[in-house]
Amino acid sequence: IDDNILAGWTVVSISIIAIAAAFNNHLNHQGQQSPKLMELYLWALTAVLASVFAAGHILLHGNVAAFGGRGVVNIAINLFGLILLFSHMLALICYTDRFRFFCTFVLISSAPLIAYQFTQPANLMLKPHNLLADFYLFFMLFCGYKLHKTRMKSAWLVIRNENLIDYMESSKEQTEHVNTQLEEEMRQRVYIEEKLQESNTHLEEKILERTQD
Repeated sequence: IDDNILAGWTVVSISIIAIAAAFNNHLNHQGQQSPKLMELYLWALTAVLASVFAAGHILLHGNVAAFGGRGVVNIAINLFGLILLFSHMLALICYTDRFRFFCTFVLISSAPLIAYQFTQPANLMLKPHNLLADFYLFFMLFCGYKLHKTRMKSAWLVIRNENLIDYMESSKEQTEHVNTQLEEEMRQRVYIEEKLQESNTHLEEKILERTQD
């Protein structure tokens, strides 16, 4: 591959990533955005970033194996493979709760590699580097699926815990209110008992006075 083409791809890809990062920062400072607008933006961003790596695949003839077709180590291919792996790991982290976007990114960025394998004869598709690439693709999708499920379970547990905390706080407030009412009733009963005792004492005094008369 021509070094100038590879350098141009690197500059373009870094520029797109930098622009996306700056735009994301701008959106974060803007505050709450429309959910539909944000979803459209994420779809567009995912497609653009994945297309950048797909273009890198095309430039490198869709081969990210450790060895080239001539049995020699290709530094450019290995470097691109590491960059692609790093991008998939970042997508795995960023799209933990958005599995559809992660699948889209992985499949689009790996589409030239998949197409390259299907253009080969059947006996070459079973070569170790092709099997390794297929295993890597399925492994990344499986990891994304499992992390997505784990993330959803964690979010559900958080919501459930928050609801439980709200219920406990509400129950505590109700209990305190009931205790306050009971204390007030006890004070009223003590007051009434004191009044009754005073009335009985007064009545007994009157009875004693009349009997003495």
